[in-house]
Amino acid sequence: MMEVISNKIENLFSGGYHEPRTVDYFLVSNPRWQILTFIGAYLLIAWKLGPFLMSSIRPYDLRPWMLVLNGLNFGVYGIAIPILGWLTNFGFNCWQCAEPKEGFFIEETLLRLSYTYLWLKLADIMTTLVMILRAKPGQKPINHALRNSSLILVVYFALRMYAKGSILFLPFTDAILSVLRSAYYVLASPGAAFRHHLWFKNYIHYVALLFAILNATHGISHLAKSCAGPPGMMILVILHSCGEIYTAIKELTSKSKLAEDEFTTKSR
Repeated sequence: MMEVISNKIENLFSGGYHEPRTVDYFLVSNPRWQILTFIGAYLLIAWKLGPFLMSSIRPYDLRPWMLVLNGLNFGVYGIAIPILGWLTNFGFNCWQCAEPKEGFFIEETLLRLSYTYLWLKLADIMTTLVMILRAKPGQKPINHALRNSSLILVVYFALRMYAKGSILFLPFTDAILSVLRSAYYVLASPGAAFRHHLWFKNYIHYVALLFAILNATHGISHLAKSCAGPPGMMILVILHSCGEIYTAIKELTSKSKLAEDEFTTKSR
């Protein structure tokens, strides 16, 4: 029964495509229910189990580890941006349904880059765990876990089916956004006294909103033009982008409300 359901899910996202070169890739080649079980456990920990356990434990101070983690993210994603930009003509080829440059080296580079990106998203689970262990009011680890899980699924299916072409637009924009966010957290590491100098934080939310709208529009355009690649993949990208749009608007709205409340308080 599980195998039948798994095959139907794969057929939905494969669209008749299959990438035989990833058959030996660890995790990608494993039975499909394993990745779904892993993500299910991840979401359960972020949603219920982690916060429940931390409710009776004093929060941990993990700022030194956060500095290391964000520094690594800044460096790795910073390297990925020019590579993805070169392969996709900085995203323009993705909108034109054009494939990357042909050649064995290019295709192997795309596969290995996509596989590296999958492991980067798996490593991003550490950020969710840090949020749980710090137990800061207002932070919701489940929101980060949902975003990360959707990206893991996108890259997982892309590796099994179609790790090239227009599907690269999402990783390209995500790499840029990850560099901006990591830069902010690295600069904010000295403490709260320094954070008020980092005026560009709200602009990161605007960039996130812009990229989310672009990715949703790109997915709809991809389906309308019947570009190469599984249609189910783009549906998944569209759903992920809609969630990102909602999150960015919510963040911007909450920041605006906080600023308004602060202004009202000072006026009194």
